[in-house]
Amino acid sequence: MKDLRFYDSAVQRYNSHINAISAPLSSWDISGMYFQTYKEHLKDLASIGQIGNKNRWQSVLTGDDWPLIKELVVVITDPHLKIEFASNNIKQMTGYDPIEVVGKSPKLFQGKDTCKLTRERIAEAIENQQPFEETIINYKKNGSPYSCQIKGKPIFNMKGDLVNFIAFEKAVA
Repeated sequence: MKDLRFYDSAVQRYNSHINAISAPLSSWDISGMYFQTYKEHLKDLASIGQIGNKNRWQSVLTGDDWPLIKELVVVITDPHLKIEFASNNIKQMTGYDPIEVVGKSPKLFQGKDTCKLTRERIAEAIENQQPFEETIINYKKNGSPYSCQIKGKPIFNMKGDLVNFIAFEKAVA
């Protein structure tokens, strides 16, 4: 690390004639960690945009939804509840890679301690094409349970037809 201080100092002196701020080389390993997360987030946003364009969503998600996309796991299903998209951060929450859940039902995450009444409330909201917000016990790929807060809503196309459901999910204590 001592050698890097001299390098950082030299770079700073070399670039002193231009109006730029340089990041110390020693911080690159920390920045690199966040850079990968940022790249995955941008990839997720692009995928969500492609699904929206393909299905001619009536409106782009509201301004309130964009922070949710960044912070939470996003799952998009077709009208028949087959998963079309799962954000990259689903792996941290469930242990599943996004590609492992595509084409499957969100019931994949349910198990013996998943509350039947909560499932019924979610199913009723979906059937009535209404938004919902529930907390439910789900299961990771390794079989361990976790409490999952889900904010779901239907998405309609320009004609007003139901084309997708989107769910914003996070593990809660």
